[in-house]
Amino acid sequence: MDQIYAELLKIPPVTRTLLLSTLGVTLPCLLHLLSPYKILFVPELVLGGEVWRVPTSFLYGGAGITFLFDLMTLYRNSTALEEGQYSGKSYDYCWHLLLACFALLGINLPLSSYLHAHSLLLTLVTLLSRLTPDQTISLMGLLQLPLKYLPYAMLGMDAVMAGPLEAGRGLTGVIVGLGWAMLLERGTAPAAPEIVKRWVGSGIRVGVGAGGSGVVNPGRAGGAGFGAGAAGGGRGREVPASTGGHTWGTGRRLGD
Repeated sequence: MDQIYAELLKIPPVTRTLLLSTLGVTLPCLLHLLSPYKILFVPELVLGGEVWRVPTSFLYGGAGITFLFDLMTLYRNSTALEEGQYSGKSYDYCWHLLLACFALLGINLPLSSYLHAHSLLLTLVTLLSRLTPDQTISLMGLLQLPLKYLPYAMLGMDAVMAGPLEAGRGLTGVIVGLGWAMLLERGTAPAAPEIVKRWVGSGIRVGVGAGGSGVVNPGRAGGAGFGAGAAGGGRGREVPASTGGHTWGTGRRLGD
């Protein structure tokens, strides 16, 4: 258990909370301990007092191999963002993530979306692809693809596997991701309020390494997600220093 706990602590705080919350909502549904209907976003029920449906609609990951694949994608992309662009500013990442969720809720209302987890995943994939446009990835070792085209490849798969309506819902994630990236690139992304800063922290923790104690980043080197390893050594674009800019390096293959 101590080893598991230590491994969990290596994941940056916002990403760790997001992953554990996703497991906490999805696994009870898969084990038939909780009806998925109880966690769907239904505006009438939310207005009637069932406000938990708002966050749970972003945390239900579905079932089967798709759930495992999306969970790994979420882990890789969110970790890369929190350890890269938002290194030392986990509070800003948390705040921007919350704002993105509210934007997704509003955009998806006309589409009558009951679940928003996949849209949020596409938001993060789009944001990372925008910040690392020159990187090339390998999809499961089968296809080489520039990272900047990955969100649209995912939309194409949504259209083929689930139909145009599901692709439309995924498109809302791409739109929000592009807007998020634009705010970061222009240096106009809103700073987290003090209450969020105190609650979340910076993502920097004091630890003891091989060379003694000190302040260390809890994560590892950032890399591209979605089962991808870099096929090229391209560098990401620079973003304004006021947003905690970071130049991205190579990615890692899923499962390494």
